[in-house]
Amino acid sequence: MSVLTERSTVLFRRLRHELSSFGRKAGLSMDRNFSGRVTNASVAYYHLPPVWIGKDPFKEGANTSRQSLSEVVFTKTLSSNIRVQVCRDGLFIFNFSDWGPGAPVTIPGWKSSPGEKVPKEVQDAERKGEEHVYRRVEAMNAHLACLNSAISTCQLMAMPIDYSGPLRQDTHALSVRG
Repeated sequence: MSVLTERSTVLFRRLRHELSSFGRKAGLSMDRNFSGRVTNASVAYYHLPPVWIGKDPFKEGANTSRQSLSEVVFTKTLSSNIRVQVCRDGLFIFNFSDWGPGAPVTIPGWKSSPGEKVPKEVQDAERKGEEHVYRRVEAMNAHLACLNSAISTCQLMAMPIDYSGPLRQDTHALSVRG
């Protein structure tokens, strides 16, 4: 064992001893409780650049109060059971509570003690919660791509697609090259 490794080990043991004795002297418990939680069901984004959904609130005679700008002007439940609300000011709100791949996940509570590992069911629930977050983000990114494409088309700024025959797997832009 090298001198540096020995010194590191000694310092680490001393620090661990001092911290554990500090907790006992102060009457502190080294245990910690983690209450259970449920991951979020709703996620939202503002469209950038800003867009008005529905009527332009700044046209002559329009109501420009803060309340009218944040008014929900569109609501729909998609066939996948994702609920979408859209506000006049361009806020898109997605509720994934009834969409299996992105539904909220319950992470159980637990009590930790020094040296004890996080319970497997907690680790599994956290991992599942992360996967559901990624799926929500994927769904919202797909929506954003479609929305931007539609806006570009309406504004006559869309990129034309040069289609010159059937796509072969090895020639299109999304092909995977090994």
